[in-house]
Amino acid sequence: MHALRLLTEKSLEDRLGIAASAVAYFDGASEVGGFLSRYAGTPAPLIAWREEDHPEKAGLMSAGEVDKLLLEQRIERGRRDASITLAEVGEATRAVEVLAPWHDFARRTSALFGPADVREPRSEQLPEAARPASRTPTKALQGPQSAPLDPAFRRTYSILDSDPPKYGDTLQDTVPHMWVLASREALAAELAALCLIECDNLPLPFYLDFAKQMWDEARHAVFYLNAAVSLLPDLAAELPAGHPLHDDIRAFREEGTGLPVPREGNLYEAMLNATLIERLVIMHHDTETPAVAALEEQINSTLWARRPQIAAGITIVQMDERTHARLGHRWLKHLLPDRHELEEAIQNARLMRTMLLLTSCAHHGQQPYAALVSQLLAKKRRPQRVPTGTGAELD
Repeated sequence: MHALRLLTEKSLEDRLGIAASAVAYFDGASEVGGFLSRYAGTPAPLIAWREEDHPEKAGLMSAGEVDKLLLEQRIERGRRDASITLAEVGEATRAVEVLAPWHDFARRTSALFGPADVREPRSEQLPEAARPASRTPTKALQGPQSAPLDPAFRRTYSILDSDPPKYGDTLQDTVPHMWVLASREALAAELAALCLIECDNLPLPFYLDFAKQMWDEARHAVFYLNAAVSLLPDLAAELPAGHPLHDDIRAFREEGTGLPVPREGNLYEAMLNATLIERLVIMHHDTETPAVAALEEQINSTLWARRPQIAAGITIVQMDERTHARLGHRWLKHLLPDRHELEEAIQNARLMRTMLLLTSCAHHGQQPYAALVSQLLAKKRRPQRVPTGTGAELD
């Protein structure tokens, strides 16, 4: 539910807080699973939505739109019920020596959910764990039809007409690249959130990995945006008189918005319409892996040699991206253990890449998807190369 909530927030800072909370709860779930395995012999379960919590069946989402107020109430209700349950377990085991491990665990874990008044009634009876009808990974729902951009950004040019700015040797190239990169990192966090909410019947480590990535990418987005904003005075001093970025910088300083990004935003719709395998190939296999080397070049560039704090931040981003590349490979192999099937899936995902990008172009443009595909085929050309959230290229 926290992952779903992240997809409704505009502010990168607010998303960061939500992602941090989500990771804390997922880590708590891991601790619960580990405790039950050690002290009760409970086998590790596959993870799935309970019927009563499924976003569409619970009324949290309808026709691709999320009811934010109801979602927040549902999250708070779950937190409160968990707190009450742990308090009850702690009280019931407090004076029973043979249950000391259970009492200690309830006491330690309750800190995650805050205090509870055991006299307060629980909103519902203790639920049974979800029991997947199948052990095959399934898509439980389709994520929200759109995700908002941070107010700092302003949609301007289309990726069909212009290349977004790329990293270069000057601030004029690099600072706009960094704020576009912030929006791309936000996409990577959204992709992780989509994997968390859409996928049922996978083991808990899958959800732990994508919760970590969601938090990592949310931090990266805030870092790149803050770094770009900190460099705006230096950029303004470097720009020639009459350069259009002067107006954008002025608007941002006065109104908190105006940093130009593609009209298609961060290409959320492309990842929404991609399958889990396609996401793992396009983002993790083909983007995160080569990004590590690209970030190494940036860290050692003369531009950041004069700004060691930014270089240090990019070093942390590079470290995180290594872990994302590994988790992508791990889950691709889990889902497709046969090497030939995996190789075929990778090639198919690469073939679908442009078609998926056009879904974002159609969503934010003036033409329907079919018309864009027809034009693409007629002109025998492909959309411009679009920087992803990690600095590599996405065709």
